[in-house]
Amino acid sequence: MTRRLAVVLSVAAGILLLWGVGRAFVKSEDGTAPEGPAGVVLAPPPDALVEDAGTLGAAEAARWLADLASKNPARPRVALTLSRDGLRVVLVLDREAGTIEERRAGRSGTRVASVWKGSLEARLAAARESGTFDGPGLAPPEEKNLYH
Repeated sequence: MTRRLAVVLSVAAGILLLWGVGRAFVKSEDGTAPEGPAGVVLAPPPDALVEDAGTLGAAEAARWLADLASKNPARPRVALTLSRDGLRVVLVLDREAGTIEERRAGRSGTRVASVWKGSLEARLAAARESGTFDGPGLAPPEEKNLYH
């Protein structure tokens, strides 16, 4: 009898544990980004010319950054802060490094980035026309986790 009780309690504990892990996973995937401090702060470089764009989609943000860059050709770095799908996004054009970087927080709070390297003028022209920094003959962006 005690062995049967131990098996029943072990199975119940296992089911409870699986339910708790599953619930935590679902909350992290469907919830919003945590409000607490993050290990990686989403902020533009301190020396960048920054504009706050409010809430924009990806295409509108790409066009806005292209316009900001063309209005300020002497600035080595220009940046755009915005909200997309309820998440904070920072777009940075770095002429010295030859990159365009989009830093964003995932729904779970993980900070990630897409980095387009080289061909800045072609990428800005593509952004003005199609709303993306990708174009024919241009390398795709590199995706990276900002914690690594």
